Amino acid sequence: MSVLGLAVDALAAYPFQSGFSNSFSSGLFRPRNIGPFVADVTISERHRDEMMITQHPIEIGSVIADHAFKKPIKVVLTVGFSTSNLQAQGDSNYIQTVYQNFLTMQQNATPFSVTTGKRNLNDMLIEYINELTNEQTENGLILEIACMQVILVNTSTPSTSPTGVGSSANQNNPSVNASPAQQGTTQASQAANFNSGFLQSVPGLPASF
Repeated sequence: MSVLGLAVDALAAYPFQSGFSNSFSSGLFRPRNIGPFVADVTISERHRDEMMITQHPIEIGSVIADHAFKKPIKVVLTVGFSTSNLQAQGDSNYIQTVYQNFLTMQQNATPFSVTTGKRNLNDMLIEYINELTNEQTENGLILEIACMQVILVNTSTPSTSPTGVGSSANQNNPSVNASPAQQGTTQASQAANFNSGFLQSVPGLPASF
C-alpha cells in the first residue's frame, strides 16, 4: 500500500467531516515548509539519498565498479490542510486554493527550499503530487508531494581574441584564445515544444495528437 493510502487509512480513525478534529495529535508540528507554503499538519516525510555506482562487465571474472556519483536528493512529504484550520481564515475555498497553489508551483519549475524535521533542502522541484478525496477527506486536503533536487552548474562560453578570429592559425593555437566568460548559474526551465508536425505525420496517430 502506498504512503498516501496508509495516511488516509490512519486519518479514517479521526472523523472530521468539517476538517481535522482536535483529537488529531499524531501529526508532526515542528516548523516546516515546502517553498513558501506551510502545511496545517505534516503526516510523514521520507528522504531518499542514493549513490549511482557504475558497473562494467569484463572478459574474465565479475563486473568492475570504478566510478560513483551522488544522485539528486528526493523527499516525499505527506501533508494535510483543512478548512477548519486557522490558516483558512474562514475561507470555504481554502483547500482548493492550496491545491492549485502547489500545482502552479510545480508548473512554474522554479527551484525552492524544503524544510523537514531532519534537514534543510535547497534547489528542489515538485516531481509529482498525489491527491485522494474520500468520505473522510471531503472537507480536508491530503497531499503526497514528491520533491527532487535540481543540480545547478556554472556555465562558461569560450571566446577568441580579436586577432585571428576564425582563422586556422587561431584554431591550431589555443593559447591565442581568450579566457572563458562566466555565464552564471543555469536555471531549470520547461522543456521546449516537441516536433508536433512530425508526430502528426506518423501513421496511426490522431491528427489532434
